[in-house]
Amino acid sequence: MALAWADQLGEGPYWDANRQRLFRVDMRSRLVHAWTPVTGACESWKLPAAPSVAIPTLSDALVVAARDEIVLLSDNSSTVLCRPAGLGPEVVLNDGKCDPAGRLWVGSYSTTGTAAAALYRIGADGTCDQMREGLRSSNGLAWNLKADRFYHVDTPTQLVTVADFDVARGLLGQPETFVDLQDVPGVPDGIATDVAGGVWVVMFGGGQVRRYIGDGVLDRVIELPVSHPTSVAFGATDLRTLYITTSRHRLTPEAAAAQPDAGAVFAVSLGVAGTPVAIFGGSKR
Repeated sequence: MALAWADQLGEGPYWDANRQRLFRVDMRSRLVHAWTPVTGACESWKLPAAPSVAIPTLSDALVVAARDEIVLLSDNSSTVLCRPAGLGPEVVLNDGKCDPAGRLWVGSYSTTGTAAAALYRIGADGTCDQMREGLRSSNGLAWNLKADRFYHVDTPTQLVTVADFDVARGLLGQPETFVDLQDVPGVPDGIATDVAGGVWVVMFGGGQVRRYIGDGVLDRVIELPVSHPTSVAFGATDLRTLYITTSRHRLTPEAAAAQPDAGAVFAVSLGVAGTPVAIFGGSKR
C-alpha cells in the first residue's frame, strides 16, 4: 500500500510528471486529491458535483469532469468549459484521459444501464464532439506509445476494445475486441498502457490488475488485498510504478471490516515503464 486513505470511490488517477504528484478523485465524497509521494504532502478540493477525473492544464489549473460539466478548476474557483450534450439525471460523466495532442476524451455512463452513454472529445477551446454513442458505461481508455491504437472499456460488455487512432485529426476507427473478460471475476474498469505494448486492466469486484499483450494474451496478474480496485496510472520519475486506486462504497459492513485497506492507493514497482499521458491543452508525453 502506498497511501493509507479511505476513499469511498477512488478513481481517475493521473500522474503529474511536472510536479511528481498523483491526482485522483473520490467520486462519492466529491473530492479531488493531489498527493506527492516523495514528501507525503496531500491537497484536496471539494466540488459541488461528483468529479470523475482531474487532469492538469498548461496553465496549471485542472480540467475536471464533474457529473454533467467539464470545468476548469483553479484556486478553489471553477469555470465551465463545456456541457456535453446528452447528459442529465440518468447519464453522467465518467472516466477520461488526454490524447497526445492534449484533447480530453471522456465518457459517460447510464445510471439505469441503458445504451444512452457516449464518448466525447473536448478541445482546449471548449469544443465538444461526440465520438461514440450507444454505450452503457464508458470507462477506462488509453493509447499505445505510437498513439495509433486506442483502447477502450464499456464496462457492462466486459470487453476491452481496440481501434485505429488518427492523432493528427483526433479520429477513431472501428472498434474490435481486444480481450473478452466475461469469464474473469469482476468487470473491467480503468486501464493504462506501457511502452512495451502491454495493456493493464483493472477488474472491479475481482481484486486484480491484469496485463494483456499482443492480440489479447494474458501476461501477468497482480492480486490485491481488496476486492474493488478501480483504475491505474503509471508514475514516479521513471514511470515504472503502477498506482492503483480502490473503492469501498459497495462493500457490506462485514466486507469492509475484512478489507481495511479498501479505499487506499496501492503502488507496484514494475520492470516496464508506462506510456506517458499528456496534459490538457498540450502534449508533454
